[in-house]
Amino acid sequence: MKGPIFLVGFMGSGKSTVGSALAKKMNLPFIDSDEAIETLSHKSIAELFEAEGEAGFRQIESNWIKENVHRLAVIALGGGAYCSEINQSHIQKNGKSIYLSLPPAVLVERLLKDNTNRPLIESEKSDAEQLYQYIRKLLRQREEHYLKADHVLNGDCPVEKLVEKMIRLLESEGMA
Repeated sequence: MKGPIFLVGFMGSGKSTVGSALAKKMNLPFIDSDEAIETLSHKSIAELFEAEGEAGFRQIESNWIKENVHRLAVIALGGGAYCSEINQSHIQKNGKSIYLSLPPAVLVERLLKDNTNRPLIESEKSDAEQLYQYIRKLLRQREEHYLKADHVLNGDCPVEKLVEKMIRLLESEGMA
């Protein structure tokens, strides 16, 4: 293992679920960057967005990535983290990135079932069609960044299959 494995993708793509399973299979620590930031700041992501605005939160997130880019772990990043070229650079120099790709309709279905407070979509969650349009728009903006990940996997399959695919990819690169 030569560095951390970063899971990137849109909110609701399964980064934390898959990341936790991958870490367990590889006998590595698992870190959810949003949870780590909440623990360090003693505030929820929603509270940080409210207090700092999105730009302020993204700076906190970038600082966290820079400080943790050398940890030998599986790290699930927040949905917007990989959209920063600075973050991408730190990640590409120090580890491997895997984008969990999902179509907007699947993301909407997952996010409507999810009780997590997600500041970027809270106002959209009451109307499925409005949420779909918002996710399509935001995903279009972010996907150009996500596609710069070392690997792109279709995230719309069982967790066990995704973990198997990731292990094979990482083994082929001497990372597992």
